[in-house]
Amino acid sequence: RALQPHAAIDGQPIPALLKALESPIDGIRYRARVELSERNTAEVIAATQTWLQRFDPARAADAHHMVEALWLHQQHNVVNRGLLNLLLVSPNPHARIAAGRVQYFWDHKASAPSGPAAARTVDAAKRVEPDPDAIVIRAVVDQMKFDRDRFTVTAGGRVKIWFENPDYMPHNLIIGQPGSAAEIAAAAEALKSMGFAVGFRPTSDKIVAASNLLSYGEYQLIEFTAPSAPGDYDFLCTFPNHWRTMRGVMRVASK
Repeated sequence: RALQPHAAIDGQPIPALLKALESPIDGIRYRARVELSERNTAEVIAATQTWLQRFDPARAADAHHMVEALWLHQQHNVVNRGLLNLLLVSPNPHARIAAGRVQYFWDHKASAPSGPAAARTVDAAKRVEPDPDAIVIRAVVDQMKFDRDRFTVTAGGRVKIWFENPDYMPHNLIIGQPGSAAEIAAAAEALKSMGFAVGFRPTSDKIVAASNLLSYGEYQLIEFTAPSAPGDYDFLCTFPNHWRTMRGVMRVASK
């Protein structure tokens, strides 16, 4: 039930307070923030994750509500790099500015994002080199693209891809069937904020192989058997809004 402008906010349940953050009235949002700051952190963050599922990071109109969620994390001293990264590339410029402020706070507290278990961080002082027989693909810093847009493998053969992310934005590498890039990307974006739990890898029989969602400085060795059917297979990053420029072709050649 929506709160009226002069309704009491003290004592309202957490879902009602989150709903109040959608109010166009500054005073209501302010009072809701104060009330939420006094509530149990675990309960507030859990409820906020549920509330966030209603919003689409690609819609500028939803950016304000997602920024409210980001400030709640900041208030409760809970780092959520996934939410932050979505807002850093928001179509709403005010949301990007707000995200930049939170990023400054979190980076200067040395709150490093936790990466997926299969990913490892590259230590600049003790550089880990790619496997000599691996195909090396890296994200290009600040350019929203991979450093190569095609490579060739043998049908039915073993494939090793060393994927590394030196960019400050998160990226993954998904390999799909020929002509499947748009379908896979749309399925990934439909996951919205829940996509972080699965690295923006949707459930799809079009996916041949995939990395985890890698944060800055992480790498992963992906190993799989190449498809037996020759052809041009798509590869792409399925983090929201990335796939249109972060894509390429894995050519599967006959033996």
